[in-house]
Amino acid sequence: MNELFLGGRAGATRSLRSAMWLTSTQLPAMAKGAAFISGQNLIVDGGSTIGDGN
Repeated sequence: MNELFLGGRAGATRSLRSAMWLTSTQLPAMAKGAAFISGQNLIVDGGSTIGDGN
C-alpha cells in the first residue's frame, strides 16, 4: 500500500516535471512565432498602405 502510494507520487512528479519542461520550452517558441507573425503582418499592412497611397 505504501509503495503504491509512493509510486503514484513519483509518477505525478515526473508528469509535472515534463509539463513544466514543455511550458518552459514551448511557450517562448510560441511567443516568438506570434511576434514574428504580427511583425510580418505589420510589414504587409505597411506595404499595402504605401501601395494604396501611390
